[in-house]
Amino acid sequence: MRTRAVYGCAGTALTEEERGFYADAQPWGFILFGRNIVDRDQVRRLVSALRETLGDASAPVLIDQEGGHVARLKPPYWKARPAAAAFGALHAAAAQTALEAAYLNARLMAHDLSELGINVDCTPVLDVPVDGADAVIGDRAFCRDVTTIIDLGRATIEGMIEGGILPVMKHIPGHRRFASGAAARRDVGRRTARDGFRAVPQSQSLPARDDGACRL
Repeated sequence: MRTRAVYGCAGTALTEEERGFYADAQPWGFILFGRNIVDRDQVRRLVSALRETLGDASAPVLIDQEGGHVARLKPPYWKARPAAAAFGALHAAAAQTALEAAYLNARLMAHDLSELGINVDCTPVLDVPVDGADAVIGDRAFCRDVTTIIDLGRATIEGMIEGGILPVMKHIPGHRRFASGAAARRDVGRRTARDGFRAVPQSQSLPARDDGACRL
């Protein structure tokens, strides 16, 4: 029986030890990182080898390909894609253009992934930056306006799905959504997901909209 685990591997090709481990462990899927990437042919071979250990030609293979500085597939073999904040800035000037651009950008990234056999992308980033929180997300967030994040996130999701890639929204309840500073970082080990949800201000709560779209 397959487990609820996603595993990575150490390098650009599987070792015999890794092959045996995955065959025994039977994870749900795999995830690729920068250390696993060289060029198109190498990635295709690695993806195929990972799936062979499970005997499942469609086993999930995930990657973090957001655009901006969080991109495992990089030039010169793949085109650089903009960070999410670029679409947020465009939305402030031309909302419909920004939605179309976010959708098309996702379709292009989906094409890059699908030709390698990767079928899950850990994007979009739907974090809502708030004052006083750690600034680690930076330009990975679309903007600070919840409604705009929803709309750009949905455009990205649609582009991914229509390009044959399953998107994974992140981060829930929010990546480092606690006060910045050394004291807060020392406290993070005592925080739980429930604490994170409690810390979300009422103004950032995300009820369902009238059109039925989920606001998370």
